Amino acid sequence: MRIGLVTHYMPPHLGGVEMVARTLYEGYRAAGHEVRWVASRVPRDAPRRDGDLVRVGCVNLAERFLDVPVPVWGLEGVAEIRRLVAWADAVHAQDLLYAGTTLAALWCPALRTPLVITQHAPFVVYPSRMLRGIQAAAYRSLGRFNAGRAAAVVAGTEGGQRVLEHAVGLPPDRIRRIGNGVNTDFFVPPSPTTRARLRQALGLRADRPVLLFVGRLAPRKGARRVWEVSTHLPGFEFVMVGRGPLEGDLPERTPNLRRVAGASAESLRDLYQAADALLLPSRGEGFPLVVQEAMASALPVIARAEEPYARALADAFLCRVFPEGDAAAEATAIRALMGDPAGLRAMAGRALEHARERFSRERQIRESLALLAGVSA
Repeated sequence: MRIGLVTHYMPPHLGGVEMVARTLYEGYRAAGHEVRWVASRVPRDAPRRDGDLVRVGCVNLAERFLDVPVPVWGLEGVAEIRRLVAWADAVHAQDLLYAGTTLAALWCPALRTPLVITQHAPFVVYPSRMLRGIQAAAYRSLGRFNAGRAAAVVAGTEGGQRVLEHAVGLPPDRIRRIGNGVNTDFFVPPSPTTRARLRQALGLRADRPVLLFVGRLAPRKGARRVWEVSTHLPGFEFVMVGRGPLEGDLPERTPNLRRVAGASAESLRDLYQAADALLLPSRGEGFPLVVQEAMASALPVIARAEEPYARALADAFLCRVFPEGDAAAEATAIRALMGDPAGLRAMAGRALEHARERFSRERQIRESLALLAGVSA
């Protein structure tokens, strides 16, 4: 089968959808299928073509200035999507509102190529009422149009399910559920020896708790709050992995914080294994892939109590949560949570078993391929 994959961004741009799409790309190819992947060319120095990876020019001002990851494509994107649709037996696009998804929704019925759309992102509660209104209108109009042109619509997260049901208005029987998976053979707990070796190699002190943040450096992801919290916890070390619109506003290094612009999968695994907890003060998440990876690595997760996914995990003793407040109050809450290492280890062990049972990458790829084969038959 020839499969076209469409996303808003692809690596080296860092984000959950990009990582999910990379898993699908690698999994589809490993299963013997031909795959071509089209996404935006962000950052600008990324190669335009890299084998079956195609990056198209775009205007990315919305992400840079508004923390809205919606790149605008031009004629190059139109041509590449048409070429992809004409070549593919089926197209798998990620999320409803992106330019590539809309172009695929326009071309696929015309060229009789079935389209599958997976929704990952939840309805984002932007600080701006105007942005929230635009988002709601976009889901009701463009989102509904794109979903109507698809042969199948899939929810990849609980937040994506809520978007499809409530923001777009699809009936439940129109929505398939294929949860995202991670490589639980790759993201694994470290042995004590490995952990000590990694901390030494990464320059992390053995006598200080290490809190890890992984995500776009953007307001909604809580990147600035991580830095603010670090100023109230001088006895902790913080590592931030990611790029984004706040890069110029955040220090690259302080006495207890360092930033890493990007990380390979191997480097990220090493950080999961070396850290003491994943700190994720983001808002409006579906179910972050970094949380799944951390759980598979037996790394305790600390997230905002207001996030639906975090509350559900906390109720099942799979993560710890802290209430929203100012930086000082949140730092106090995080210090208290980190003050129970035995409880954190017990929780991480439970989360590890949950990840191994529920987050199978092989299951995600198998179910996705079955769906693509079914709609293209």
